[in-house]
Amino acid sequence: MSNKQQDEIEDWKCYHEIGHGIIAHIFDGYLYNFEKVTFNIKSKKLHADDEGYTIAMPVVNYEQVILANLFSASLIDGLYLLSGIAGASFFGSSNAALANELSFSNFKSILNYNGSKGDFDIILRANRPYGRMLYTIQGLTEDESDVIHFKLFQILKKLFIKEEIAIGIPALFLKLKKNKELLPSDFQRAFDAAFADTVKQEMFYRLTEERF
Repeated sequence: MSNKQQDEIEDWKCYHEIGHGIIAHIFDGYLYNFEKVTFNIKSKKLHADDEGYTIAMPVVNYEQVILANLFSASLIDGLYLLSGIAGASFFGSSNAALANELSFSNFKSILNYNGSKGDFDIILRANRPYGRMLYTIQGLTEDESDVIHFKLFQILKKLFIKEEIAIGIPALFLKLKKNKELLPSDFQRAFDAAFADTVKQEMFYRLTEERF
């Protein structure tokens, strides 16, 4: 096998990170400051299942932002953590998740959970808003938390099949495959500020305690 073949990133891995990157881009500056998507991992990996990372660091007033709107902030963190699975499931042309109606009885079998163990470890540690809400504040079991996951996957699917997303994905995919890295500016070119702001406001509207 050539070095080029060995270095080739599988398509689903690119789509997984692009999924995270889209949510990081849309909510940039809210809970986290979006830095980059990268497969150029130089430091020790955080999880053995991870080959790529979407790097977004907490904003300066992170805890105050969360406390100001705990429910919505927690669910937005959940969108971010689950968006890799959604990207791997809804981007590309051969995914069962696109061909089938998503339901609570089938979502775990048709979504692409590859590479998501690190994401779920973060949720289960409950040291970020989403996991904290599920397991510390609400005290849900893992089975009960699946109900919340499923609702977020439904929202992510509706977002990720939007025409604007479909148009922007190919350029991001090709650049990530080639360079193993994407910067916020790449997402800004793919999805302009007006679209990102519209989606952000839509998500804030949907992820309230009354509407979720």
